[in-house]
Formats: sequence, structure tokens, C-alpha cells
Amino acid sequence: MIQKVDVGYIGFSCAMLNELLDSPFFNVKICISEKRKTSEQMKRICKSRDIALFRPVDKAEMTKTLLSMPELTDFVMYESGIIIEQAGLKKKHIYNFHPGSFINNRGAHPIVWSILSGDPFTEMTMYEIDAEIDHGTKIDTRIVPVARTDDVGTLKTKLESTISELLVSLYSHILKRQYAEKQSNQYNRRVEEADYIIDLNSDSMERMIRKIQSQRAYDGAILIVNGQKVRIRDIRPISQTGKITTAEGSKYYIELWQILEASI
Repeated sequence: MIQKVDVGYIGFSCAMLNELLDSPFFNVKICISEKRKTSEQMKRICKSRDIALFRPVDKAEMTKTLLSMPELTDFVMYESGIIIEQAGLKKKHIYNFHPGSFINNRGAHPIVWSILSGDPFTEMTMYEIDAEIDHGTKIDTRIVPVARTDDVGTLKTKLESTISELLVSLYSHILKRQYAEKQSNQYNRRVEEADYIIDLNSDSMERMIRKIQSQRAYDGAILIVNGQKVRIRDIRPISQTGKITTAEGSKYYIELWQILEASI
């Protein structure tokens, strides 16, 4: 089961908002769009998906909006005309999508400059922003060829077609960061038998799978059956009788008669 990440969206691009909404990796909790650039289409999307829409007019209001939601730390930004102040950057992780190369195409109007400069290719660059404009820690990028026939519209479409792939990279990056934050300075004890005994009454299906997978290379996880320890190394979907289900009514079960290795 995919663990979705809660994010906010900063910008006025309906294309990006729809990519986030269609992604299996993210829950869009809020949308922050510059008031004078917020389209009716964006208003309709937010209303239909029950997403709170904030429309700041300047960077002061933007910072106030960001700081008003301490529970939300991750934001995706694309096509936003408001600079994020340092106060907001200290509290949030903001990931910007820049339709230009960090090597030679930072700043304003990157798509226009790609065409004017006759660049053979350009990039959609994803990075976590810092206090400088179009600057920060690059996370991933996708290279797009620039054809002689491209105009701003066609080149923008090419660049935006890479967003879904970059969102996969972003998801991985956020999970790794969150895991590192949780594990900071943690020293684990030795794994004991009690850690991989399956409890059908209290373990979620996800927890049972983790126990099985953690011991598959060894003798297997343990399930107590009629007072005896049975080693479990696999899990299969419901398809036949003889099933054991969890208290939460999961659609998966452990087929003991197929997968038990030995009774201890």
C-alpha cells in the first residue's frame, strides 16, 4: 500500500495541480495561488475536489499563509510570481519546478530564452528552493529537445509532460528525508523473536507483510497455531478456502496449508 504524502501546491498552473491530483503519491491539502493570476478553472478544480484555496496578493501575505498551517511542511511550486520570504523557507520544504536549465537558463522567462538562444535542448529542473531566486538543492531534472519549429506553447507542453516522472522522484526524496528525520540519533536494539510474531487480532495487514518480508531470508515470521509456532515466508491473495483473516477484514490472508515450512 502506497503511503501518500500530504502537500500543498503553490502556483497558478492548472496543469501542475491536475498532475498532483492524479498522482498516486500525494494528497493535495491546499492550493496557494497569486490572487491576480488565479483562473476560474483553478477555482472550479479546488471547489470540486474540496481543496482550500488561498489567494495572497504579495510575499507578506504568502508568508502569513504558509505559517498559518504548521502541520503541513511540504509544498510543490510551479508558475508562482510571488517570492517566498526567508521566514517561510525556515519552516517549510518548498520544491520548485523550473522550466529551464540550472546551467544557463535561470531567472525570468526560461522557455522564451530557450527559443531566443537557439538552445538544442532545455530542462525541467526540480529543486528545493533557498533564499536566492531560482537557486537551491537540485533533486532531479528531465532534458527536453528544442525543435526548430517549437514556440512557447509547444515547448511548454513538452516540459510539462515530464512532471509526472519528476513527481515520482520527489515522492522518493520526501520519504527519504522524512525517514532520516525520524531516525536521527536513533540506535536500534537487536531484533528478537517477539518482533516478528504475527498477531492476527492486532497486526494490520501492512505490519504482517513487514514481519514476513523481514524474515523471509531466514526461517520466516512466526504464527502461533494451536499453541505451536509455524514459520511463515509468504502471503497470497484470497482465492480458496481455509483462510485466516485479520480483524480489520483485509482482502488478504495467510494460506497456512500452502506456505508453512515447519512446526517448531
